[in-house]
Amino acid sequence: MHSYRAPLRDMQFLLYDILKVQEQGNAIPAYAEATSDVVSAILEEAAKFCENELHPINRSGDEEGCTFDKGAVKTAKGFKEAYAKYVEGGWPALTTPAEFGGQELPETIGVIFKEMIDAANMSWSNFPMLSHGACEALKVHGEKWQQDAFLTPITEG
Repeated sequence: MHSYRAPLRDMQFLLYDILKVQEQGNAIPAYAEATSDVVSAILEEAAKFCENELHPINRSGDEEGCTFDKGAVKTAKGFKEAYAKYVEGGWPALTTPAEFGGQELPETIGVIFKEMIDAANMSWSNFPMLSHGACEALKVHGEKWQQDAFLTPITEG
């Protein structure tokens, strides 16, 4: 069985040498707090989560999948526990606005984390993907009451 290792050096090269995100702090407010030290630490923790939690259960997602029985959905072995660790780590809040309990980091960081998740366990990646999509739709098109009612619970996992 092979393992997954997030290509952190490649990702950091793209962020800092190609995209030059550290220079965006003055132009894009979300980048002001996202210093290279902060972003590198976040990506290192994201890599650990993907390598240690998601990749080991990758096979169960492919072989077992989810089942629906008597009105209840059962996820593949380890999926529920991995989602609990995802929530515990604050990952749903990564790019959500602070007013809804989020960390308000740039979407660029969220995309890199999503790439790690997809590479480590594509089956599991559907769990946070749906919530992320709902957050983005609410942020852009939601009325204030909808944002207030739904963004905080989604951000909290």
